Amino acid sequence: MREAALRALPDPASERWRDAIKAALGDADFGVRRAAIHATLGTRDARFEESLLKLVRENPEPNITHDACDALIQLGARWQMTQVWMEALGEKSRFPEALVLLIEQLVWPEGARLQRTSAISVEESEQIHQAWKRFLGDPATEAHLRAGRRVPVSDAMLMELGGRHREWQLPDGQTWPQALSR
Repeated sequence: MREAALRALPDPASERWRDAIKAALGDADFGVRRAAIHATLGTRDARFEESLLKLVRENPEPNITHDACDALIQLGARWQMTQVWMEALGEKSRFPEALVLLIEQLVWPEGARLQRTSAISVEESEQIHQAWKRFLGDPATEAHLRAGRRVPVSDAMLMELGGRHREWQLPDGQTWPQALSR
C-alpha cells in the first residue's frame, strides 16, 4: 500500500508530501524505495540529495541504484553522485558497476549500448582508479559535472579511464571507442 500511495502522487509531488517521500527512501521494502525515488523526480528538491546518495553508496539493488542515479542527475547532483562512484572504484566488488556508471558521465555517441566488458586485473583497476581521481580533480571536469553536463573526452582519455575494457555498440553497427585493442 505504501508503494501504491507513492506511485499515486502527482508529478512533481507537492511540498506537503516531501517529508514522507524522504522517509520512504529509507524504507526496508525495495518497491517502496523505488516508488519514493520516482516520486523525487521533477521536484528539484535538494532535501532528497543525501538520501539518494546513501542509496547509491549502499548499493541495495541495481535497479534502485540506477534509479537513484537518474534522480540525482535530475536534482542537479551529478558531481556529488560522480564522487560516490569514484570512491566505489576502490571497492573490488563494486569496481565493474562503478566504472560503467562513471563512463556514463562522459559524452559518448548517441544510441550507444554497452555490449562487452572484459576482466580487469587488480593492478590495472588501481591505475584506472588513479586516472579517475586525476580526471575528476581537473576544474574543467568538475565544472561540467556541477553544471549537470556530461564531460567530453577523447578516445585516448577514455582508454586511460578504463574504456579499453568496455565496448559500446553504435546504432550504425560500429563500436565505441574506436581504438579498442582486441
